[in-house]
Amino acid sequence: MSKRRSIIIVFTFLVLTVLGLIVAGPAGGVPEGAKKPPSPVPASAGTNIKINHIIKINIGKIMAATTTTTISPVTTTVPVPVPVETSTTVPAPTGPLFPADSPISALPANVQVNALCIRNRESHGDYLAQNPTSTASGAWQFLDSSWLAYGGGQFAPRAWMASPNEQDQVFVWAYQQSGLNPWAGGGYAC
Repeated sequence: MSKRRSIIIVFTFLVLTVLGLIVAGPAGGVPEGAKKPPSPVPASAGTNIKINHIIKINIGKIMAATTTTTISPVTTTVPVPVPVETSTTVPAPTGPLFPADSPISALPANVQVNALCIRNRESHGDYLAQNPTSTASGAWQFLDSSWLAYGGGQFAPRAWMASPNEQDQVFVWAYQQSGLNPWAGGGYAC
């Protein structure tokens, strides 16, 4: 028997099973008007013969059901959820971001916003912060080598040892030389 025919037979068997028309029919016996199946099929004949026999018995009833059954449309009303207003945008600060005496206050407003974000990301604003796994320290987490390269050595040997204004000044110098690139790594967005 071909594979396609086997698939059709199995599919038809499943459809008949769902419709309740296989063997027992609606009254628990042989469907009305159908011939009683012959004695059990020999085991050597296989299940496909039995299924084919059952399909032949019930195919007329299925065809009649499919040609006379009318299904009326069903209308279902599904409530539409009301959108709830949420905000993930942080409102813009209304006052100065840095003290007036901070060197950062002289930078453009958009750079100040980025600087505030970077400082909070790096150290949560802690000017005494020291990274336990590297030489990074201070509010801006300057590596010792970067701190010295951007001119911080004139204030202190390490960033965390300098005052907040001195650390901010080195941030400004770093920004003037490299923009925000020194803090752009790690996939963080500010």
